[in-house]
Amino acid sequence: MEEEFSVHDPIQLLEAASDLALHPGVQSDASTKEFLDRFPLPVIINALQTKGDVPGLENALVACLERIFKTKYGASFIPQYMPFVVVGLVADSQKVRCVACKTVSCLLENSDAIAVNAVRIITAYDVYPLLLKCLIDGDEEVATASMDAIKNLAGSPQGLNIIFPANINEATHLRNLTAGCSSLGRVRVLALVVKLFSISSSVAAVVYNSNVLSLLEADVRNVNDTLVTLSVLELFYELAEIQHSTEFLVRTTFLQILTSMISNASINSILRARAMMIIGRLMSKENVFMFTDESISVIAGSPTLSLRHREVLQMLREQGKVSARLLQKIRDHVQKWYHDKGYACAQVVNFGNLNTKEVVCEVVEGDVTQLVVQFQDKLGNVCEGNTQLAVVRRELPKQDLEEVIAEAVPNGSLQNTGSKTIISAIDGRLGSLESQDADEFECTVEALGQIGITSQGAALLLSGSPPTARYVVDAAFDRHGHGKQLAALHALGNIAGETRPESNRVLNVDVEESLRLLIYETASKSLKHTPSGLFLSVLQQESDIRLAGYRMIAGLVARPWCLMEICSRQEIISIVTDPFTETTKMGMEARDNCCQAILKALMLSPKLTSDPVLAGIAAKLDEAARRGPYLARNRPEAQPAVATADRF
Repeated sequence: MEEEFSVHDPIQLLEAASDLALHPGVQSDASTKEFLDRFPLPVIINALQTKGDVPGLENALVACLERIFKTKYGASFIPQYMPFVVVGLVADSQKVRCVACKTVSCLLENSDAIAVNAVRIITAYDVYPLLLKCLIDGDEEVATASMDAIKNLAGSPQGLNIIFPANINEATHLRNLTAGCSSLGRVRVLALVVKLFSISSSVAAVVYNSNVLSLLEADVRNVNDTLVTLSVLELFYELAEIQHSTEFLVRTTFLQILTSMISNASINSILRARAMMIIGRLMSKENVFMFTDESISVIAGSPTLSLRHREVLQMLREQGKVSARLLQKIRDHVQKWYHDKGYACAQVVNFGNLNTKEVVCEVVEGDVTQLVVQFQDKLGNVCEGNTQLAVVRRELPKQDLEEVIAEAVPNGSLQNTGSKTIISAIDGRLGSLESQDADEFECTVEALGQIGITSQGAALLLSGSPPTARYVVDAAFDRHGHGKQLAALHALGNIAGETRPESNRVLNVDVEESLRLLIYETASKSLKHTPSGLFLSVLQQESDIRLAGYRMIAGLVARPWCLMEICSRQEIISIVTDPFTETTKMGMEARDNCCQAILKALMLSPKLTSDPVLAGIAAKLDEAARRGPYLARNRPEAQPAVATADRF
């Protein structure tokens, strides 16, 4: 650094830099220019290199530079000072490396504003390998800053080509980068993969096609190193939260790995519990069943159903609203798929409720389960043949015979097979947990609640013999375990549809009957004997249990049988209409939502007009609903007292 840029009074620079760094609010271009006119960037960089012994100076200058480069004016200087940024990326000081990484981010974020090709500059100075080194070797702050810079780099197609080069043997390719890393460095690289995955669906496709997700799968399989496996599971938990991740994750073996972990009693219970939570988060999305079906049909060698499904979705998007002509096109598409798969007599006989957000086709299939041989005469009449049936069957090619029967059961019958396998694994694990690990049981029940958020997931949990939802219902009314009961009540609320739109709360007839039987059977085995008694016992417990109980009732009350049970107990109505039952904001809101749900269900009941008792309950609920969650008008408000002052 030239002598003219040396710092003569580092204390003065320290004070000015501290003032700038600690100045409240957003840094303006004007104040940045004023500071740099007083202390040019070469002076600041010189001080960083030569005045490290001045207490507090490095911290102040690093914070100051970070604020300067976040402004448009400050960012305009970055291209001409890139050599110093490169030096900062390999500096011994972690704080200097951190601010250098953040400077790269500022360059990328402001490239349009300052009219430069940031990716070209980064390529010219070979910055990307240095960012990777900071990611692997730096401390936590440096690694985070480096990850953010690489994420910004991936925001453009040119930057994405740097991260995922065409030559997969490049040393900087993420697949190759993990080979010589420590376990911490490997986890950081995998965290970067998740971060890149979250940018957009198109970037996620590039990440998937680069096959770097297999790195995460490999580490999840290694259950011998619990800490590493748990760290990678946390990354998958973040990955499952990304909206567009579902279609990519189901193409991998990730779900199979998680399912085997759930079924493996020999591994650490923490890993099993985390696997449960990931599955719950992943299967709480509306589109997961479509994509799991797609992956299964592809594995079976016939992606035709998935293609038909996408064609129907495209038709719905283009049309915008359902019309008779559109329904006819959908019918033809569905029937053609069945006919192509050997269902010559299959036909769409009905469409479901068109007032909902789903278009449901009811199809009569006519499964072919056996092959019958008949003999006909020349006129086509059935007659007795001279050839033995065994000879006829022997002469038929065995492969063709199998195909005749197999084609009659389309790959559509595999619908939800992958999901059912997962539910079956969870069911088996729950069977061995009821009296053992309470924490794992709570995590598993919570995962079932996440699955039950969607109507497809709820139907899956309530199907089967016996249904997996039985564990949720049993635990929801079991007062012997507070944590178990709390988790189960929230899960039952999700399954009952508290979080779903009102039009999707009630499921099909068989599933609804399964839910009703589960609750009535649980009541019959308890001291309460009736569902209304179970509901009342929940609302008479602690505030957190009551809150979960409000959610459960709000979801269940859409069913006529539950509505009658609720209305049969005046104590329940009194609790949900009493504005002083709850003292917390969340409790008040949950009570009010429950009150509103009961009122809506009651207003739709045909018994309301003929039963004066129900009419009285409706009036009481309506009064509470009008009052809202917070306003309690029954108690008079304090009034100021005005009186003449006493004279002495």
